Amino acid sequence: MSIDRVQFVGAISYDDVPATFKQIDMLVMPTQTTSRIREQFGRVLVEAMASSVPVIGSTSGAIPEVIAGRRADRAGRRFIGIGTSD
Repeated sequence: MSIDRVQFVGAISYDDVPATFKQIDMLVMPTQTTSRIREQFGRVLVEAMASSVPVIGSTSGAIPEVIAGRRADRAGRRFIGIGTSD
């Protein structure tokens, strides 16, 4: 298996968000709940979906609810929640 097309990106500036979303095919948010971390909302998921970028998220915190609230964009692309009830 090759991951040549996978790029792991750390934090980017707010000004770079629109350009970044235009370059990506999918956004994955694999946040894992720990004793110190629990994703509260996952704003980047909403921003990606608003930019018609398909998303995959974990079951940490509110991620499943954020993804489940939006099933498809205007182009009919599905947003996927790993471990959600759908």
